[in-house]
Amino acid sequence: MPINWTCSPEPPFPPAQEEAIEIIGKGVLLAYEMTGEIIDGIRKYHKFNYPERYSKFRFYREYLLFRYLGIYNLWRLFKVYDTCTGCGLCADICPTCSITIINKVPVWRKTCEQCMRCVNFCPAEAVYQSHGGVTKGKNKYHEPGFKPHHFTKVGSE
Repeated sequence: MPINWTCSPEPPFPPAQEEAIEIIGKGVLLAYEMTGEIIDGIRKYHKFNYPERYSKFRFYREYLLFRYLGIYNLWRLFKVYDTCTGCGLCADICPTCSITIINKVPVWRKTCEQCMRCVNFCPAEAVYQSHGGVTKGKNKYHEPGFKPHHFTKVGSE
């Protein structure tokens, strides 16, 4: 998904908004197709694709490392530059409520699912992932129709 590419240390970097919309559109069509097959009881086994620039060995090694080590620890990689204003938008828009503002600095918890909303919506471009996840000056992806309501907590009106 384009939203996850913002922290990528190597290409492909986040696509432009037009390309991102095209990628999402293709994904939506594929999801509808797969949903229809499931509803119709059609069993399919989809080929596992991997990027051409990777060897199968490299891809599966990184996939297994991510699956069994990374996904449970990636929340530890989130950091903020000194430009962070402590505005709290990242905590407000986090769908898993995994960010708490402590002393005007966001702190992530292990419930983080790396959706990257905090990275993509930070008005100061202050959120990044350590180990090469530089985000300043990169394209940001905002989901169509998603409007963050600053300082509005989930469930309150």
